[in-house]
Amino acid sequence: MRNRLRDYTLYLMKRNDNGKKPIKRAAKNVPSLLTRGKAVKESARSVYRTIFVCLKDRGGFKLVYGHTIEWRMGPLDYEVKIWRKHNVDADMFVFFCDLTSIDVLSAFIDKGETEITCSDGTKSTVSFRHDTNEKSTLGINSLSQEYNPFMSYFTEVERWFSTGRDFLGVPISEFHLLHKKELELVERSYGISLNEHPHLIGTFASFLPTRLRADISRHEASGKSWIEFRCVDEFDEYGNASVEIYVKNKNGDNNITVKPRLASDYNFLIPFDPDFCRVEIRYGNKPIYRSEGYFIRGIALTLNVQESKLSIAGETVDRTSQHEIMIKAKTHE
Repeated sequence: MRNRLRDYTLYLMKRNDNGKKPIKRAAKNVPSLLTRGKAVKESARSVYRTIFVCLKDRGGFKLVYGHTIEWRMGPLDYEVKIWRKHNVDADMFVFFCDLTSIDVLSAFIDKGETEITCSDGTKSTVSFRHDTNEKSTLGINSLSQEYNPFMSYFTEVERWFSTGRDFLGVPISEFHLLHKKELELVERSYGISLNEHPHLIGTFASFLPTRLRADISRHEASGKSWIEFRCVDEFDEYGNASVEIYVKNKNGDNNITVKPRLASDYNFLIPFDPDFCRVEIRYGNKPIYRSEGYFIRGIALTLNVQESKLSIAGETVDRTSQHEIMIKAKTHE
């Protein structure tokens, strides 16, 4: 995977795992997928939300990209119980299903292929070639360009891929250009951008999100400035988790670190103008949440407005006017 990243300097990806992690040879079995679900409360049912993006080839389907998300079901969640098949365009197909067991995926990774029965009664064989795997974590980072199916969850990810630099006999650097139209349709329907992240072609990934949603905001009133922190523990699992919030100003010469409790909303005064914030939450020694980004001060918009047309010397002239609008962030209640 790292060799692939070097081939795509225009698609530089920032790692979120605080350091380089060695690539490990894929094990014959898949203990991470099989065992990690044991930490989930037995009362909470999980499904494995799985999608295969495939290219039809010689009567079967080659995996272009795929992933599964271990998703704990809430009262409003829907469920796709039977494999669905979508012919995106030409020979590009998408299969998706919410699996109730990890066994199918474990066999898929171990054997390199799986047969699935779709809702229309047809059977399809999906094959996948890989020889290495790696693990990392994805934080909530406004500056990161790493592909993450979630915007607000800290996520553990494991990827399986081949160290080869071609896919179906075509260099990966050319494959996504040859299938640019089909991949754009995949992104439009499923939010997976392989044109933006071509190094993921030929990859299967497993995502495990931590079901914590945190919000941090900056406020000002009566000459005082403070930060408000709120966190939602969706399944009430992490009541004893430790929280650390780090805030600094633009130059970095003023900063403050606080450690509130997870279970309650928290406000704290800051004696300087804040610019950047980082939130880290740990459960025991394990990181379960990490986000960092800058506070939005305002958004500048330039609008070109077309007005009524003028007729000058027999010619019609368009009249336009330009307006600049500044939308300032709300900093007080």
